[in-house]
Amino acid sequence: MSNIQTANQLHRMGITVWVFITPILPGITDVDLMINAIDQDIPVFLDKVRLKRNTRPALKLERFIDNHYPHLAKTYKDIIYNNTDVYYEDIKEKWGKTERVKFVFESSN
Repeated sequence: MSNIQTANQLHRMGITVWVFITPILPGITDVDLMINAIDQDIPVFLDKVRLKRNTRPALKLERFIDNHYPHLAKTYKDIIYNNTDVYYEDIKEKWGKTERVKFVFESSN
């Protein structure tokens, strides 16, 4: 059973649940698919990749992207080294009017 199915089942049983989709990996995480699969009255919190340049996690992610998603390498370099938020701005544009969707990344930089 997937985490989404479990959250939906618990919710239907009357247990309060909420969903965090984090980190959103541009070009990899299908945010639309995930949000649409979650029961409509379950709150959803979205957060972005948070990595500091030249740290071990950032370098590991870069290597992973280079090896498995080379077509996304520039996107991830922009996120890590230039703090580019274009992908997240697109998500905010699409889901920002949905009351149940909250954006963790709005309050930080």
